[in-house]
Amino acid sequence: VSDIDEALKIAETHNVTIPEKYRFRICVGCRGFLHPGSNAKVRVSSGLIKYTCGRCGKVNRHGY
Repeated sequence: VSDIDEALKIAETHNVTIPEKYRFRICVGCRGFLHPGSNAKVRVSSGLIKYTCGRCGKVNRHGY
């Protein structure tokens, strides 16, 4: 069980939300934390921020 899984489970149990600045940096595919420059690519285009996970290759898209 990773730290991300534990944080999500605690947030769900206590009915609190994880702040957006951290929630956007959690990979939807592998539940890893995205560190731009080390295990994630970040691209900005047409109103979207795209995080590409280096571990699983999943692209996470968020508006700005």
